[in-house]
Amino acid sequence: METRREQLQACLAHARRTGDPTVPLDVLMDLTRRWYTTLAARLDEGDHPREAYDRLSAEDPTWRWVLDHYRDHPVVADTAAQMNLEISRLSPREVVG
Repeated sequence: METRREQLQACLAHARRTGDPTVPLDVLMDLTRRWYTTLAARLDEGDHPREAYDRLSAEDPTWRWVLDHYRDHPVVADTAAQMNLEISRLSPREVVG
C-alpha cells in the first residue's frame, strides 16, 4: 500500500513529466499544508524568511511550481496570507511567496 507521501510524490512526478501542474484538490490541500508547515519549521529554527523560502523552493521546484499555478486558489492564498501574517509579526518587512 502506498503512503500519502508516496502519493504526493507521484503527483509531483506526473506534473514534472507532463508539464501540467494540475493536481486534485486533496493533493493541493496536502501539498499546501506540508509546504507551509516545513517553511514554518525552518523559521522556528531561526532561518531568515526569504532564505527559508528560497531554500525550500530549490529543494523541490516542482512543488513550488504547482503551488504557484494555484496561487489564487483559496487553499493556497489563505494559507499564504496566514503565513505572511505570522512572518510579519516576527519581521514586519519580510513577506514570502
